[in-house]
Amino acid sequence: MQQELKNLLIFVVLKKINRTSQEGYEYTYSEGGMSPYEDINLPGRTMLTSEGTTNRSTHWLKINNRYRFLTPIETERLQSFPDNWTKYKKS
Repeated sequence: MQQELKNLLIFVVLKKINRTSQEGYEYTYSEGGMSPYEDINLPGRTMLTSEGTTNRSTHWLKINNRYRFLTPIETERLQSFPDNWTKYKKS
């Protein structure tokens, strides 16, 4: 998990990349900086479909100086779903 955290910290910094569109227009793609972990005293950030991977939008908690992912039940509760909503495939 510590290696995943190191990888995550790379993603949370301000990001600016110069790009050129297919039509030749030059622009700067940017992503703002963000906290590397959730503050449990504040509302959570938007959860994305990319949550299955470790990336800049991954939700981490820092409790007693230790990092961990949100549990499936915690993510369900944050989104107002009942507990175990995602445990079983719905048909």
